[in-house]
Amino acid sequence: MFFAWGRFVALHRRAVALVALLLIVAAGGVIATITPEFSSEGYLSDNAESVRVDQAVIHDFGIGGPSLVFLFDLPAGQSATDAATRAKVDAALAPIAGDDRFNPPYTTWTTGDDRFVSSNGAATYAVVYAKPGLAPSPDDTETIIRQVEDAAKAQGLTASAGGSLAINAEVNHEVERGLIRAETVAIPLTLLFLVLVFGTLVAAGLPLVVGGLSIVAAIALLFIASQVGFQSVFAVNVVTMLGLGLGIDYSLFMVTRYREELRKRTPAEAVAVTMATTGKAILFSGVTVIFGLAATMFFPLPALHSLGQAGIIVTLCALVFGLSLLPALLVMLGQRINRFALPFARARAGTETKQEAGLWYAIAHAVMARPLAFLIPLLVLLLIAGSPVLGLNLTPGGPEILSRSAEARQVVDRLNTEFGGSSARPFQSASSSDCSPPVSG
Repeated sequence: MFFAWGRFVALHRRAVALVALLLIVAAGGVIATITPEFSSEGYLSDNAESVRVDQAVIHDFGIGGPSLVFLFDLPAGQSATDAATRAKVDAALAPIAGDDRFNPPYTTWTTGDDRFVSSNGAATYAVVYAKPGLAPSPDDTETIIRQVEDAAKAQGLTASAGGSLAINAEVNHEVERGLIRAETVAIPLTLLFLVLVFGTLVAAGLPLVVGGLSIVAAIALLFIASQVGFQSVFAVNVVTMLGLGLGIDYSLFMVTRYREELRKRTPAEAVAVTMATTGKAILFSGVTVIFGLAATMFFPLPALHSLGQAGIIVTLCALVFGLSLLPALLVMLGQRINRFALPFARARAGTETKQEAGLWYAIAHAVMARPLAFLIPLLVLLLIAGSPVLGLNLTPGGPEILSRSAEARQVVDRLNTEFGGSSARPFQSASSSDCSPPVSG
């Protein structure tokens, strides 16, 4: 079957490449037109008591849920108890108070709770809850925060934003910046490694092509999935990490075997034989990865479900491109796969004749000659390395995952130290006789 698939791809290589190109164009269109709905939460089970209380407060009272917390620093010499302070704070909150997506703000004046005022009286804060089902996107959240901060500045106040919506927006930016930094470093280093392994620029570029296309396609599918269900913002990290790793891994196997077969066969025959051997191994490897990631579905945590789904999606994309586009490109390149060989690596540019002299050949034979001698100590080592899993303690993510320089994290720290135990993550309690609105505590 794999041999026949290799012959088919070789025969219809241009059509296969065209279909892959159209898929990537469509993926690019999805990424450019769809605004993803990612969340930094989801690390609590839907059956957890705190989650059930949150949902009860939201549905029964129309309050609670995602929030914004605005911390206002007052000018020197002015106190939160001054009559003019309330007017200034109300003016600063006007942009969000007039937004239909939010409930009216909770402040020290609307609740009569003096815990909204700092211990030195020089700062106060407000909590604003989004209405059920109307929480703004991270981009819209940033726009609202800027509007409130500008309005506060016009009143002589300094505003800082916290709360779950602000934290989520900050996490999104942290993830984006992290991905940019990782790609800036990882891709050049990976290309250098591949050039050293293959000895030619053309062969080294193919794994990056497969990995890159797998990432683009998987991110597009993730954007679509975020419109119909919960998706963690960290799913994007899973896609880039696994997409690049699996794309390169699978391509390494296939390109290496293809170049070996190309020394004694035509490009079409070499691809067919490569698919019949390495292609089969790649498919079963991918299926194994998918089954492993599917185990995340047994945990009652939406975020883990999302991470598992992201891993499965990108693995499928890597398999699709690795078993279709890659062999098509190999046939189209033919002997040009060995073009632009490095001077010190010409022996590896498809002209090797003494594989037995290689280090890996010697290691493989040593392992096969004494399998138990290698298996037992390596198994013990793996068990020791995996032993920390026995003490694994999963906790929900929060502001502590942000750097201390992040504004939302600074708001949390200040509320915890300056407001007598207040928090930027308000909690709710519900009972049959308590219908009071939730406040920070």
